[in-house]
Amino acid sequence: MQQEINHWYRRYEELKLQEATDKQMRLSAQVAKERYELLAAGRAPH
Repeated sequence: MQQEINHWYRRYEELKLQEATDKQMRLSAQVAKERYELLAAGRAPH
């Protein structure tokens, strides 16, 4: 579980930086952040 939490946190950080440079992404930083927060809180994403 910790690996998945770490993955989504890193993905969130990457996407946030890419969005700051106005790159169009398939997955938004907000979605990655929500997945990270759900996993960190012990709940699986839908």
